[in-house]
Amino acid sequence: MEKAIANVVRVDIITEETTPQLISVTTSDEVGCEPAINEGKEEVLRSKNRILAQNVTEDLVTGYDVTLKDTIVNPDQFALLDGGIITWDEAKEHFTYDGPQTGSVVSRKKFTIDVWSEEKDADGETLGFQRFRFRHAKGKPVKFTLKDGGFFAPEYTIKSRPKNGESPVNLMSFDEMPAAGQTAAQILAYNTQSAGA
Repeated sequence: MEKAIANVVRVDIITEETTPQLISVTTSDEVGCEPAINEGKEEVLRSKNRILAQNVTEDLVTGYDVTLKDTIVNPDQFALLDGGIITWDEAKEHFTYDGPQTGSVVSRKKFTIDVWSEEKDADGETLGFQRFRFRHAKGKPVKFTLKDGGFFAPEYTIKSRPKNGESPVNLMSFDEMPAAGQTAAQILAYNTQSAGA
């Protein structure tokens, strides 16, 4: 069954810790996914103009490098992916963020990232949703540009590296997305029991 997939509807980031935290972002406008490949080798046994044998090892996927481009700044997302420390005031209106110390080892939190997209019909109607899930991800230092007359638009680079026996990416179709306001545990458990056909 063919599916026409479009748009970035929502990005859910769920930390992989005893009490997982959830950051949901609806302002990402572009997500790039590039496989990280450990390239195989091709060794050829040749005698003059004859190939006698070949010893070939296949390319292996070790995970994905995911790039998120956002239109606004979510300070908690920025801090998680960049690896620094964020402090909010009591009203959660103002914050202070300090990036990782120069020259020090950064212990970034691991997380699962879900990218939600829409399945579209020929008339533009949304028929369902597609979830792309990447596990055991870590952020890298955030890239951004400040420009006169333009908005601050961060670009996040994420490295997802699954464990042995796990898939580097999981795609699943759903009739509906998980509702806003669900917990991190509920988002992680949203699976085939609630999936569309």
